[in-house]
Amino acid sequence: MIPLLVNIPEPMLKVRVLALKTLTEALLERLQAMGGLHVEVSRELSPADHTRIEEEQGLIRTLLAQIEDLLAPLQSLREVEIPTPARTQPLETLAQKIGQWHAQAEFLKNEQRRLKEQLRTQDELTRALGVLASRIDRPLADLAYRGDYLFSAVATLPAESVAGLSARLEGALLQEITAGEGDECVLGLVARTSEQVRIREALGELGGAVLAVPESTLSLKSFLAQAGDARQGLVRELAQIDQAIERGLEEHLTEVAAMREALQNREEQLRVLSLAGEARFLRVVEGWVPVSGVAGLEGLTDLGSLVVDRRAVQPGEDAPTKLDNPPLLRPFEVIVKLFSVPRYGQWDPTPAVAYFFAFFFGLMLNDIVYALGLLLLARFLLDHLVDDPHTEGVQLFRRVLYTSGVVSLIFGGLSGVYLGDFMNRYLGLPVESLALVSGVQRSLSDPITFIILALVVGVVHVNIAHLLALIQGLHERRWGVPVNKAGLFLTELAGIPYLLKALLNIELLPLSAAAYQALAYPLLGGVALIIIGTLLTMGPLGAIFWIFDLTGILGDVMSYSRLAGVGLATYYLASSFNLLAGWFGAALGGMLPGILGTTVSFVVGCVLLVVLHTFNLLLSSLAAFIHSLRLCFVEYLMKFYEGGGREYAPFCIRSSTRVTLGGV
Repeated sequence: MIPLLVNIPEPMLKVRVLALKTLTEALLERLQAMGGLHVEVSRELSPADHTRIEEEQGLIRTLLAQIEDLLAPLQSLREVEIPTPARTQPLETLAQKIGQWHAQAEFLKNEQRRLKEQLRTQDELTRALGVLASRIDRPLADLAYRGDYLFSAVATLPAESVAGLSARLEGALLQEITAGEGDECVLGLVARTSEQVRIREALGELGGAVLAVPESTLSLKSFLAQAGDARQGLVRELAQIDQAIERGLEEHLTEVAAMREALQNREEQLRVLSLAGEARFLRVVEGWVPVSGVAGLEGLTDLGSLVVDRRAVQPGEDAPTKLDNPPLLRPFEVIVKLFSVPRYGQWDPTPAVAYFFAFFFGLMLNDIVYALGLLLLARFLLDHLVDDPHTEGVQLFRRVLYTSGVVSLIFGGLSGVYLGDFMNRYLGLPVESLALVSGVQRSLSDPITFIILALVVGVVHVNIAHLLALIQGLHERRWGVPVNKAGLFLTELAGIPYLLKALLNIELLPLSAAAYQALAYPLLGGVALIIIGTLLTMGPLGAIFWIFDLTGILGDVMSYSRLAGVGLATYYLASSFNLLAGWFGAALGGMLPGILGTTVSFVVGCVLLVVLHTFNLLLSSLAAFIHSLRLCFVEYLMKFYEGGGREYAPFCIRSSTRVTLGGV
C-alpha cells in the first residue's frame, strides 16, 4: 500500500574526491560535465588562490555586465541556437572579443545619443526661430552678434515672466522684440556687451534660456526654409546608426549567447573551487551524490593521482533530497515542492498528491470543451506567461496541466457535459444521451448527490493521511501518534453510524436498535484513545487540544464540499452564459428584419459564447487548481508531512540548445 501513496527519495552517499593541486582545473571541468555531485564542504584556500579566484570572478562579472549591455537593444524575447565550440574558448579570448564588441557598441550608442541630442536642439531652435520670424527677418549673424560694445541674442522665456524680465533689465536692453506662442515667448535682444552676464543670469532665474543660434549669412526665413532638409539629414544619419547597432547585434547574437553561457559555467566552477578543501599537495572536493551516480565518479580515476572516497549518510547529517518518481508522476513534484521539499529519508508524498490533485481538478472542471481548452492553453499560452519557457519547472508544470486536463476530459466524457447544457439548449441533445456512463452523469448533475460524493471522497482522503501518520508514528517510535490515530479511526467507525441514527434517525448499517446503542461504547473508547494519544504527544496541553482533533475530522471532511461547489458552479455558469448569449442574440436579431436579423443574432450569439465561455474556462481552471492545492496541502499533507529538506542541486553544466534573450 505504502509505495502506491508515498515514495522514498533516492539514497545518497557522502563522497570525497582528492586530486593533486595541478589537476584541480581538470577535476572541476570533469565534475561539472558529469553533473552528479552536490558540492557542500568548504576549506581554507591559500591567499594566492583566493586572489586569483577573486580576480577571475571580477573579470567574469565585468564581461557578463558588458554582455548585458550588448543585449540591451533587444526589444523582444529571442530564441538562439547555441554552438558548442563557443563554450570551450579560453577566458582571455572571450574577454578580448567581448571587449572589442562592447567598445564598438558603445561608440555607436554615443553617436546615437549625440544625434538624438542634436536633433532635439535643432527642433527646439527651429520652433523658436519660426515664432520670431513672424516679427523680423534678419540674417542669423545679426541675431547672434558678439562685439566689443554690443551683442545680440535669441532667448526663450515663459510668457508670465516677460514683464518681470523687462522690469529687472530696465535700461539694459537697447532693443527687444517679443513673439509669443502659447505659454512660451521668444525674445530677440540687443544690449551692451557689458550687460551680457546680467541678462543671462536674469533669464536663467526666470526660467528662460539663450538659444545657440548658428552664425550664418542666411536670413531668418531662408534658414527656416532649409531647416527641414537639415532635419531630414539628421534623421537619416540617426537611422543609419540604429541600423548599424541592429546589424552588429544580429551578427554576433549567437556567439554572444554562447559566451554568456560559457562565462556563467566558469563562474560556477570558480564558486565550487572556492569551496574545495586544500592540503599541502592535495585538493579536496566533498559533497553528496546519488547511489546511481557513484559509478560515474569512479570513472574520474583516469585523470591520474585521484582518490574517490564514499560512505553512507550518518545520523544527524543533513543530506540533500533527490526525488525519484516515475515519469508519469514526476511533474507533480512541482506541487510537492510548492509545499516543501521532503527531508532526506522522509517520505515523498508525490504519488498520492498526483492521484488526488488530478482527480480533484478533473472533478471540478468537469467539461469536455473546457478540458480541451485547458490543454490548448497549456500548450500555446503558457510559454508567453513565464520569463523562460524552457526551464524544467515550466515543462513539469505544463505536464501537470496536461494530466489534470486529461482527467477533466475523462470526467466530461463520462458525464456528457459540453459547455454546460450547450448541446441540449442549441442542438436539442439531452445530456443523458451524451453521457458515456449515466450513473456518473446523475451523480455529478444532482447537487445533493454530488455533495455526498464529495464528502465520501473527503472521508477517504483524510483517513489515508491519518493512516500514513499512524504508520509514520510507529516507524519513528512516537507512540502518542498511533494511539491518537487509532482513536480517530475507532471514533469514526462507531461514531458516524451512531450519531446519524441518534440525531437524524438515518440507519447507515443494517443493525438492530440495541446494536446501535452498543456503538456508544467503542465511540467513547475512541475518544479516550484520542485524549491519551494527545497527552502523550503534547503533554499537559493535550488535556485541552484533544478536542481539536475530534472536531477537526468534521471540519476536514466538510471542506471537501468545495469539490461539489466548484464543479456545479462551473456547470451552472456555463449554462447561464448559454442562456445569456441566446437572449442577447435573439433580442438584437429581433430588432432587424429577415435574414439580416438572423445573421446578427447568430454572430452576436457566437461572439458572446466565445467570450463568456473563455472567461468561465479561465475562472474555473484557476478555482479548480487553487482548491485542489488547498485540499492536498491543508487536509492531506499537514496530517503527516513536515518537509523542510534541501533539494539536490548537482554541480553541472547549465546547458541548453535554445536560450531566451532580451525583453522590453
